[in-house]
Amino acid sequence: MKASPVKPDLSKFKAYRFAHDGSIYYGEVAYLNQKTGHLSLSQETDEHWKLVRHGYGLQMYSGSRNEDGVMTKYEGYWDRDKKHGEGAVATFKDGSTYHGGFKKDKIEGMGKFEWAVGHVYEGPWKEGQMDGISGVFVNANGREMKGTFKKNYYLQDKTYINPLDDEKKQAKNIKVYEEQVLSQKDKVAYERRTRVYKIQNEQQLLEAVKETRDMNRVPLIVRTPKNAFQIADVKQKISKAYNLGYSPDGSSVQEVNLRQIFSESFGNPIKKSEQREKINATVKKALLGNQLLLLNFDDFHYPEDVLKELHAKGSQGDSHHTVNHTINYDPNLKEFTGTKSLPNQFWSPLDVCKNRELLEQIGVLKPEDEAVPDSLSDAAYFAVWSGFQLISRAQRKEIAARIVGDSMDDGDANSQEVLETYKRVCDEGSVSEEEILEIAEKRFGKALPMDCINLIVLFEMH
Repeated sequence: MKASPVKPDLSKFKAYRFAHDGSIYYGEVAYLNQKTGHLSLSQETDEHWKLVRHGYGLQMYSGSRNEDGVMTKYEGYWDRDKKHGEGAVATFKDGSTYHGGFKKDKIEGMGKFEWAVGHVYEGPWKEGQMDGISGVFVNANGREMKGTFKKNYYLQDKTYINPLDDEKKQAKNIKVYEEQVLSQKDKVAYERRTRVYKIQNEQQLLEAVKETRDMNRVPLIVRTPKNAFQIADVKQKISKAYNLGYSPDGSSVQEVNLRQIFSESFGNPIKKSEQREKINATVKKALLGNQLLLLNFDDFHYPEDVLKELHAKGSQGDSHHTVNHTINYDPNLKEFTGTKSLPNQFWSPLDVCKNRELLEQIGVLKPEDEAVPDSLSDAAYFAVWSGFQLISRAQRKEIAARIVGDSMDDGDANSQEVLETYKRVCDEGSVSEEEILEIAEKRFGKALPMDCINLIVLFEMH
């Protein structure tokens, strides 16, 4: 962040040396009536009037050079002897610098602070402290923190940590928080929270899927418009993460395409029952074949006749080209799941094959079977894929402004324009985990058990 260019009127500038500390000021001044609080731009000699820095000016402080020759100074606006205004530039005795706003002598508003030791923070400030929801702190060791800051602390997994600490000390503080601060009730909620993984390369994706499985949770994979992954890529990568065999023809992955199932049984109770039987057969095949079971949540385009029926029933979706990824067109997952077809226990995949009663309900075992089939895997391999492309509110506003002008909302632009503009102008790193979770909860919260899911977001891959 650079200070706004300022062209002060030098004819109004005065030069003063302050007797109490020897510092030098060159800039605009005024006279303050200490009794009434009034200001005067004319020189006043009455004892109640005091000379103050007011307007634009440069202050150079006494003893202002450090051992490296760096001068301590402030250049910017003043209000009644206090640093106050946007676009200021401050240099501190240790060599640190700040560009941004001040309010009543304290850093306030948007600004960029660069520590002499190499840390950098850019974002909102309040009363001289990093404080706001869109800050970016880059530690001297290269570790980056983006999101919410409060009184110089960074919010990470509901824990406020000091961004100036090294990674080891931060991890220790988080552990203390987890073990000592949270009540038992909070601990349950804390453990059940949806984790967010921002993925930018294949190794991160593999590690995120493995870590999610170790937590006995299910990965929900979505992407941003800059990521070109399709469902075939996801099948391959997740199979690799689970150390499962993969066949390019797709036969090694068992897919449950939720919207296709809904489309083929729409308005027909008999066909709906048949679809449940098909899901049951798919689930059994995945368990007995040691294969990945992938729930394709919404990556399917409804046929025209189904779309017309949905419109006729009063669903208020987006325009025709975006309808397939709107909440209003999601089938009710519960209509197609039950004790046999994708039961609730599947959302804890490590426990599925330990539950004999469940295996009997699915049909993998019969009540008279004593031995478990050798082909049965130790646990279920389950994942969810969505064709939904994640775009934050701020990014949508930026896109809307570029496509249709600031006075119109993004609903006036077609989806292809939105996606192409996103790829060209949006900074994906600016999206916080909090906003990702908010978007995901709105998109999937009614249909999927979010407390059993980790969200894996595929950003532009490097």
